Amino acid sequence: MSILFYKKPDYITKEGGPLTKSSCQRYAEKAACTRSQIPPELSFENVMEGKTLPVCLVVSSQQARTDLSLKPCSISDFLDYLIYISHDAENLQFWLWMRDYRKRFNALPVAQKRLSPQWTADDASTDTIAPKVPPKDDDKLFDAIGQASYHRAASENERFAKQPFRREISQITTHYILPGAPRELNISHRDRTTLLAALSKTTHPSAFSPILELTTLTLRNHSHPNFVRWSICNGNKPRVLFLRSFAVFWLVMGMIMALILILSSRSRWIRIAIAPMIWFGTVNLVAAARGLCVLLFRRSTREVHPWEIGVPMINEGRSRKTTPLESKGQLIINLKPRNDTHGQKPSPALNPLDSYSRSAAATPFDSDLEGLSVLSGRTLGTKLEPFGPSNNYQNDSWVEKWRRTPWIRKLALKKVWVKEESLRILQNKIILQAHMWGVIVTIPFVAAIVACPEVGYY
Repeated sequence: MSILFYKKPDYITKEGGPLTKSSCQRYAEKAACTRSQIPPELSFENVMEGKTLPVCLVVSSQQARTDLSLKPCSISDFLDYLIYISHDAENLQFWLWMRDYRKRFNALPVAQKRLSPQWTADDASTDTIAPKVPPKDDDKLFDAIGQASYHRAASENERFAKQPFRREISQITTHYILPGAPRELNISHRDRTTLLAALSKTTHPSAFSPILELTTLTLRNHSHPNFVRWSICNGNKPRVLFLRSFAVFWLVMGMIMALILILSSRSRWIRIAIAPMIWFGTVNLVAAARGLCVLLFRRSTREVHPWEIGVPMINEGRSRKTTPLESKGQLIINLKPRNDTHGQKPSPALNPLDSYSRSAAATPFDSDLEGLSVLSGRTLGTKLEPFGPSNNYQNDSWVEKWRRTPWIRKLALKKVWVKEESLRILQNKIILQAHMWGVIVTIPFVAAIVACPEVGYY
């Protein structure tokens, strides 16, 4: 019976306003109800840690399968979902940068760490000013106080400039924290003021702790469950709408055929012929209601998303050539160094402590990972850069191309292989559920039609 009433993880509605502890707590309460519907292989930790790979790694196929999140549940797919569907990718981009920044800060010599002392709650209570002004002016005043304290420390404090990673922190501030930043985090003005006050004193990772907690809870309890729910669908919206209409068409045709046979003088047992129509329509209607195409599932494929059109992909479809190493149980992951162009070695940074500056930083993974190509074969480009452009995609070339694509052509998009077996297990539950409901609906309906007496009009 669990299969019969199985459903995808519930959609968690995004709350309006900035991120707060109360909103994150409500996300956690809602996510607790859907956690049992997400397999451990697709947990938040597995998705987030699945792509942390060293450069030019050669691993066995079995190890790659157990240690990596495969498409369409990789971290690049998670980022695509946050950019194009959820519209809050800055949380993940900041989280990935923060994970790497903490590792690099902890690896510093003790003498360098002493220049940036740890930030505590007591420091925040003494350094943050709570202005007593009308609520309508509260936001602007908080922003003004936070920016003023930060820039005053930058110009007056000599120790400020000597702190490790100070230049990188300044870039993070202008890219994620200040109002109007390209990837401005959706945090309250009070939290922003507190953070700017902390960053005006230290570059220690603890200064980001309150903001990191909010973004982590949001990613774990809101974005991740919705991402898994979205990943289960193997068809785009046009195809799903077509499948629903197609299923309703077969159900209506079956009912019309049943009515015609009832009004005729033919044997009532001929009415059993409508059973395939009712069963086929019910199966496809139940599957399409959950965003699945039965045909694509049988082929272990999914449709490419609009933003993936024209992007080179490997391992498309089910037919895939194996390399000599793969035939021996090994898989090569080639990650081309970002700065190695025309055989030249990357130039060293001017300041070793600021090696993660805007010009050098291109990926939020471990500092020894400098590639932009990942296991999926897609080039992540600037989307994973911590100091990349805004996440607004309205001016991307694919938007206009997708808008001008005829509706009929949207039903025949390129198909790619679904590699994540755990996701296929969830899809299989829905398909099996659809078949069961098809039998449950078809048998009593056909039995009732067969039981009806002949009218004998013709």
